[in-house]
Amino acid sequence: MAEKFLRVTYEANGVALVTLNNPPLNTLVRPVRSELLTSLETLATDESLRALILTGEGNRAFSAGADLREEEDLAGEALRRFLGEWQRLYRAVVDFPVPVIAAVNGWALGGGFEVMLACDLRVAAETARIGAIALRIGLVNHIPRLVRLVGDARTRDMVFTGRHVAAAEAVAIGLVNRVVSPAELLPASREMAQQIASLPPLAVRRAKQLLGQAGDLTFSQSEDLQSEYFLELHGSPDHHEAVRAFLNRHG
Repeated sequence: MAEKFLRVTYEANGVALVTLNNPPLNTLVRPVRSELLTSLETLATDESLRALILTGEGNRAFSAGADLREEEDLAGEALRRFLGEWQRLYRAVVDFPVPVIAAVNGWALGGGFEVMLACDLRVAAETARIGAIALRIGLVNHIPRLVRLVGDARTRDMVFTGRHVAAAEAVAIGLVNRVVSPAELLPASREMAQQIASLPPLAVRRAKQLLGQAGDLTFSQSEDLQSEYFLELHGSPDHHEAVRAFLNRHG
């Protein structure tokens, strides 16, 4: 893939690293969004992929989101198309077939915050600052994903104040999974990705599908879908190889 605003690198064991490269704040202007969406769609077809890490260039920002000048004069169908472009990008992250890890190296605001929320796992540098700032510019955003992640009370706090949340608070409220030093951000994210990559790949993909659907299903429907996946996986080579490996280690 030829990238202008991204760097896509393949690492060991089916792990890919995608770096937003639009310094200093890695803003998601239209060319960046388009390139990121195209790259995600291409990577999603790679059956050898086991995990993906998404980060930003430098140490200032994962992404500060949109350039507000892009949407300032939009109206009607043009504004709907603009919003649709963002929604397609978020869905490409949510629906990516393997787990996506956000390595949050600095500011994550606006659309960058929403991309971070769309990822499956989030590792943040101690210097990261995260914010749901839409109300500051007279808009609403982030609420559906944020409330599922941190709950109603914390979502109201973040949305109604528009304050920036430091990494230590973010991990305490479940907004991110781990906090590490800036120097350890990519090593820790790679370690997490390699742990995922070491697991049976079909089971990982089905687990991501179930997790993505569980919030929209009743408990009984989730149980039924889990049973379907269990039955499918029980007959897979992945399962039998994993059982043999486990018994060889512990039998």
